[in-house]
Amino acid sequence: MKSKLLIALLVSFNIVFIKLSYGQLPATNFFYYASTGASQMYNYNTTTGISTLNTISLPAGNIGLAVNNNFFAATPAMTYYTIVGSNFYYYNGSTWINTGHTLSDAFAVNIGGAGPYIYCYSGFGGQVYRYNGTGPPVLVTTLASGQGPYDVTGDASGNFFVMKTNAAPMSLKKYSSTGVLLATYTMTGFPPGNAGGGFAFINGKLYADISGVTVWGTISGTNITYGGPLTLSTSSGDLANWPLPIVPLPIELVSFSGKYDQETRMNVIEWTTSVEVNNDYFSVEFSENGVEWNWLVNVPGAGNSNQLENYSIQHDAPFKTTYYRLKQTDIDGAYKYYDPITVTRPLDDQILIYPNPASSVLNISSAQGIDSYQIYDEAGKTLMKSTNNTGVHQVDISSLQPGIYLFSGSTNGETQHLRFIKN
Repeated sequence: MKSKLLIALLVSFNIVFIKLSYGQLPATNFFYYASTGASQMYNYNTTTGISTLNTISLPAGNIGLAVNNNFFAATPAMTYYTIVGSNFYYYNGSTWINTGHTLSDAFAVNIGGAGPYIYCYSGFGGQVYRYNGTGPPVLVTTLASGQGPYDVTGDASGNFFVMKTNAAPMSLKKYSSTGVLLATYTMTGFPPGNAGGGFAFINGKLYADISGVTVWGTISGTNITYGGPLTLSTSSGDLANWPLPIVPLPIELVSFSGKYDQETRMNVIEWTTSVEVNNDYFSVEFSENGVEWNWLVNVPGAGNSNQLENYSIQHDAPFKTTYYRLKQTDIDGAYKYYDPITVTRPLDDQILIYPNPASSVLNISSAQGIDSYQIYDEAGKTLMKSTNNTGVHQVDISSLQPGIYLFSGSTNGETQHLRFIKN
């Protein structure tokens, strides 16, 4: 497993921004394929159009290939699945493991990942089974037989998709996890075929093997238009890809969380994306009450990415409990807000100054009282000072010029240094 570490450090107004990214194993801009029973797996990069040999070998006798959440461990979070002798196998980061869970239908070896599930589609009777890693697959529904090719894939929400290209009208159909038909996508211009080596959709494009011919098409609304052939390194026994929405979103937000760091005495805000499409930047905003919001920092996005991107900032928050929300802005200026989170910091001997930015009055408080404090300008000149303050101490700063100021306060013999902005 290769990893890539990219760190960018931005220090401004007590904010530290760190960006990490890493990849290998499954990635969102790739689909994966191998001839049935072959030990070699290949990667197809949908961004560059290049196939490469995957360093992970498949187990002997494998049939079918899927990419999905790891049901059995936290690492790797996303992994590969296959079937050998009717048993499910998964890759644990170093070797293939037999789960001990067996398919009762020997024909349902066409498998596809779908977030919380893996689906199995029978090439004999049209049965669709659902597997979640806790036991043998369960029957979800039986689709009309003879509509082929018999393969299945899914999205991160747990829905599954099947294709019909054996006769007109050709279509891709979306079903819920209980087998309810949710949508039908019309396929135009694709070559006919009732067999094949799987399909995948990535960033608004469909990739498929139809009776040995690998092709792609563009998804627009509920229409999929044929785009042309693909050249792979070997004939595909099955295609597999990271479960994605059929229509790409500006970003796929995996997580957004915050915590208080005792060592730095800062709030740490972190978020992770798995997909970014034309993403210009993120904005982090904070609030004391979750109603009135203040801009904190802009963080550059990855632009276009199909791998996990990790972001982190640190904030010297002026409140015991601080609300944070994330705003994502596209290159074209469109934006979206995500639900806020809260971070609570202990009061103990912490000195809090607020509001920040401030206009006329700066509040200074500490649960233990403040022995002394001083306010400096950026040149180090002392502008204000005081001693022996308890409770909330208010300072008139209306005479200060707009800008950045330094605060140094002592409580219980320990000195803390903070910054604030005068509007």
